[in-house]
Amino acid sequence: MKRLGWIVLGIVAVLVAGLTRLQLDADIFNLLPRDSRMVQSLQLYQQDFGSSNELVLLVRTDDEASTTAAAERLAQALMESGLAARVIWRNPFRGNPEELGELLAYLWLNQPPDAFAALADRFSDERMAIELEQTLERMAVSFQPLEVARLSMDPFDLGSVAGNASMPVPSGGEDPFASSDGTARILAVAAPFESAGFFRLRGWVGDVEAWLG
Repeated sequence: MKRLGWIVLGIVAVLVAGLTRLQLDADIFNLLPRDSRMVQSLQLYQQDFGSSNELVLLVRTDDEASTTAAAERLAQALMESGLAARVIWRNPFRGNPEELGELLAYLWLNQPPDAFAALADRFSDERMAIELEQTLERMAVSFQPLEVARLSMDPFDLGSVAGNASMPVPSGGEDPFASSDGTARILAVAAPFESAGFFRLRGWVGDVEAWLG
């Protein structure tokens, strides 16, 4: 009996030692490889744009062209199936203008009250003409072709809010939704409903899984 007691104590000691080395983290992304650009980008996307009603899918093939084509086809098919309200599979700041508008609106709604009030003031009857005149002056004296092109499409400078986000706006051919070699790509799939409980979300995930086959 005494020997059995020592065995039990030994097992408990091993379990306690194992628990002391166990890493607990509420953010699952912190448990993934930190040196992966995709993991870092996905973490920042979830922080700035994501919601609890989203599902993340991964597409991987042997080459970049096949991965890009497969991700685009999957995104379109998901939208047509009615299982998704939105699918973002590439840099949202270089893709669909409607997606960009939605993301910018989300960013503005999450700005401090004084910043949002200043934005609303730009569209008041007294300020609109002044704001447009200031934009024309900026375009006239600017030596940066990209700034002139941007202001011509965004005269009220709504896109400036993107500079305050934690997620950087990639330039050139960079795409935070793709791996460095382009053979893997993530898709952020938004549920076709705005809010739901656990069981409805679980059912939706099951429907998507069954649809994917």
